[in-house]
Amino acid sequence: MAIRLLKSNIKTPVKRQKKATPKKTTEKDPTKNRNSAFFQEQNLSNELADVIGVEKCSRPQVVKLLWAYIKDNNLQNPDDKRQIICDTKLHALFKKSKFFLLR
Repeated sequence: MAIRLLKSNIKTPVKRQKKATPKKTTEKDPTKNRNSAFFQEQNLSNELADVIGVEKCSRPQVVKLLWAYIKDNNLQNPDDKRQIICDTKLHALFKKSKFFLLR
């Protein structure tokens, strides 16, 4: 019993850990992800081509050009920037007078 009490009172030395070595960053091949269908140029509908002014475009480029059109024509609701107020071109494309971005 006395031995058991002595063992429980003895503190074990603290083990020091080595500092973690930083992980090596491997350079990603930029062409690897760009070959997916998401980045391939597609033929656009006539309504969308009228809005952004391009006949063929990739999906990310469509989003960028659509945002540029919205900001250039001041189509965001000043009270709620998530809401887009459609002009005649956007109304022909979305068939709504206004819409929210996240829906």
